[in-house]
Amino acid sequence: MREYILSRRGWRDLNYGEDNELLARVGFDYNLPIVHKRPVKIAGRGLRRDVRYFQGTINFMKRTLANAVSLIRSFGLKLVDLINYYNKWLLMPLFTAYIIASFQGIYRYDKLLNNYEFNLYNMLKKSRDPVKEIKADESYVLFEMPYKTAYRIGISWINRRLRAIGLRPYMCRRLDCKDSIGSCEGSIIGVKSLSAIDAINDYLRFNLFEPSSCKPLEEVEAYSLNAS
Repeated sequence: MREYILSRRGWRDLNYGEDNELLARVGFDYNLPIVHKRPVKIAGRGLRRDVRYFQGTINFMKRTLANAVSLIRSFGLKLVDLINYYNKWLLMPLFTAYIIASFQGIYRYDKLLNNYEFNLYNMLKKSRDPVKEIKADESYVLFEMPYKTAYRIGISWINRRLRAIGLRPYMCRRLDCKDSIGSCEGSIIGVKSLSAIDAINDYLRFNLFEPSSCKPLEEVEAYSLNAS
């Protein structure tokens, strides 16, 4: 795997998001939407992970700005993405980071979608039914996409694609959306049955989704059309 990646120019020299950029650039053959491992508990999240790199306020600000620049470059973000995905109080420093990133070069691999959205689009496009492919336990089959991202890609297409690989599409509220891009407004998920939510929550040892919040995607689409 490493040799293959290096043959495709390897990882970019970025502080943050290099794997996302690599996936968008190199691509993959297929995806099996399945929960396959429990998350590793990391001491410190976000900026606290980088505490070893700086001492004092100035170094903290420099490191934070460098991470923001790398985020914009690796995710291929546009100005509209900053507005759509981030809190208003972050916009001013992100605009500063965007100007720097523009001079350094922003990596984009799709005309309409940023790399984060492009990767999720390709994951669903190239997904196969893991129950048929590897006889996976259907209780742990899961595809998820934040609603904001799904809206950009196309809700109807996502609905059809999930059904094409034997998954039922729902709109659910995610409970750990604090550090996730665009997921606090809910996620579109694909599962074999809604009972899988409880099994996945139990397996991960924390509540990823709120089962009572899940509604069939058709109902959400119909409500949106009526509201508009």
